[in-house]
Amino acid sequence: MRDTDGPVAEIAHTVGYTSEFAFSRAFSREIGTAPGRYRRGVAVPGPVAELVAR
Repeated sequence: MRDTDGPVAEIAHTVGYTSEFAFSRAFSREIGTAPGRYRRGVAVPGPVAELVAR
């Protein structure tokens, strides 16, 4: 997410999702924050913060 300026919909399609919504839900469930917030570097709550900081 942070290595590209492409829209979330394009990233979703690239990784195999048919909709931006489905990708965003799965991303949020796994990472703990929405794709856009992750991309902007907004603080992520909980233990996932260590993974995002890397």
